[in-house]
Formats: sequence, C-alpha cells, structure tokens
Amino acid sequence: IRNSNWKQYIDTYPANTSGTWSLYYWLGSGIERLFSDNSIFDRLFFARLLSVAIGALTVLVAYLLARRLGWSPIIASMFTSLIAFQPMLLATSSVVNIDILLIFAFSLFFYGGVLWISSGLTIQSVCIALVATLIGVFTKGPGIILAGLLIVLMLFSGYRRYSASCRDLFPYCLLF
Repeated sequence: IRNSNWKQYIDTYPANTSGTWSLYYWLGSGIERLFSDNSIFDRLFFARLLSVAIGALTVLVAYLLARRLGWSPIIASMFTSLIAFQPMLLATSSVVNIDILLIFAFSLFFYGGVLWISSGLTIQSVCIALVATLIGVFTKGPGIILAGLLIVLMLFSGYRRYSASCRDLFPYCLLF
C-alpha cells in the first residue's frame, strides 16, 4: 500500500453516484483536503477521529440528558457508561461511518425535546431541536423522521400552552 501509485482522487465523475449530499461526508472531505499532503494512513486516522469525536459528543449528550431528567451524577454516569460501552455504538464510532452522525442527531433531538417539554418553549430548547433536525435531515434519509417529530413536538407544545384558554372559550373542547 505504501509503495503504490494509486491516485488520490476518484476518476469516476460524478464520484457520488447516489446523488445525495451528506453532512458527514462533507465534514470528512474537509478533513481529507486539510491533510491531503499526508499519507493515506494519516488521512484515514483523522477521518476515523471525526467519527470518534461525534461518538464522544453522543455520550456527552446522554449524560446531559440523564442530568436533565433529574438523575444524580452517579446514576447519570452509570447510564452514560452503559451507552458509551454499548458494542454497536463503539463499532459505529470507531470507523468512518455516516451512521454515527445520525445517532448523534437523534440523541441531540431527544435532549432538545426533553428540554422543550420540561422547561417550555425556550430559545435553547428550540435551537437544539432545530439543529438536531437539520443535522439528521442532511446526514441520511432516515433523518427526515426528525422533521416529523419536530412538528409533533411543536403541536404538543402549542396544545399544552393554549389548551387551558381553549377550554375556557369553548367548553366543547373538553370532548377532545
């Protein structure tokens, strides 16, 4: 491998035959360009390091979520260690794999949703849920689920906020 004359770039045009754009591959190609003068092993190491960093962020979000749910620091740490050492998360975050960013998007959305439901409509909760949705949508096809869940979260928030005034104005709302 070290003595090969392989080209650094793909000759097939377009290289992306699926026709989709992915945030993960965009970040990975940035790393590839940044370290283009290094060997293939260095570039692969830094591309894998991107997945490891996203996996670490996922574990951090799990800890923040556990603390937000009111768990003690010890229980939150045990919960986080269960997630951190889950074999599939370890396997996904240790290789160049688009799925780790999708896992992170869902975890971040879950954290934003818990913030939104527990503390109400705040800039922080809305921004976290919106950023997680955008990350999910621009990572992989199944991330579109987060857009639907964001709509459900907004409807739930609106219902919770305006249901009392609706019942005062329209007694027949009690039927719903």
